[in-house]
Amino acid sequence: MMRDLIEGLEGHLMGVGPLVEFKEDLMKQMIILVGAPASGKSHFVKHSFGRWAKGATLGKSFPGVLGLHVASKQESDNSLRRTQYDAAKVDYDELAKARSDDEFNRLIGKPEFSYRIDDRVRRLKDYVTWESFQKHGSFSSFFGDKGHPVNAYYASMRGRGSERGEAMKEMARKYFFDQSRVAIVRSKNVILIDSAGEDINSTPFEKFLKLAKDEGYSPSLVELHIPLSLSIARNNLRGKAGRAVPESQIKAAFKAMDATVSRLRKDPRLDRYVKYVWKASGSGPFDGEFAIGIDDRTALTRRLKELKMKKSGKLNLAADYDDGMVEKLMALVES
Repeated sequence: MMRDLIEGLEGHLMGVGPLVEFKEDLMKQMIILVGAPASGKSHFVKHSFGRWAKGATLGKSFPGVLGLHVASKQESDNSLRRTQYDAAKVDYDELAKARSDDEFNRLIGKPEFSYRIDDRVRRLKDYVTWESFQKHGSFSSFFGDKGHPVNAYYASMRGRGSERGEAMKEMARKYFFDQSRVAIVRSKNVILIDSAGEDINSTPFEKFLKLAKDEGYSPSLVELHIPLSLSIARNNLRGKAGRAVPESQIKAAFKAMDATVSRLRKDPRLDRYVKYVWKASGSGPFDGEFAIGIDDRTALTRRLKELKMKKSGKLNLAADYDDGMVEKLMALVES
């Protein structure tokens, strides 16, 4: 029966059966999720299934995906956080060598304990003193949780133009792909690749598309689109938790997002592109929900175009189709 469903679309296009299923819906799914900073990707995924789902969701767009297990959700943010953790541990071990206030100040005053964000220099010594370092007593206390000043210091370091920040991003990129590759090979149903909005260039999308095809997945690109002004407003709220990024970087991320989406939509290995657009319902930054703006089944479009070429004789293959059937389906798919 499953084979019949998979072949149903091709059978219909050949004029020998009804339109049953989109072939790729029945395959293992790889969903590549992209969105600008503060677009709410994690919240969107969390509320895409079950009784909390509202508006346009992954569960509605991908009916074969009943839910996402933690093991099958790969986040580039997690890889970046790991590199931040590792960098902080190296610094902590170095500072722990100090045996006096003078020695501590000499160590923490070195250039490697500072970096530049746009036109502003951030220094670790502005967040840690000899006295506070001694009170911490352990690395976990020194590094803290999200929102902790030291944690925020390292969170803001990644990819900000500093040599160390760029090195951290490169390490995160490699770790992210390596971990995702393992999950892709092991997953039996669906895997979601969640890129970081402010570091979209750190995600090796083309490698994921190749790996998806090699492992029998149907890859889809899902974009969450919110206005630039809303991204900036939400980013300002993030600042209270130490997660804000410079406004200039948000604007750069929007440009990078457009370029990335445009490039990936042309990749012949991509099977589907879904764009969710934020529809505000109030004045607050979180008042509203996503609605589908574009649902482009690129794999089906490619097959239909191939059939048109066959019919026209460009591929030198004879075909017997109902007059106008392929054209009508093309118009339906591209609408």
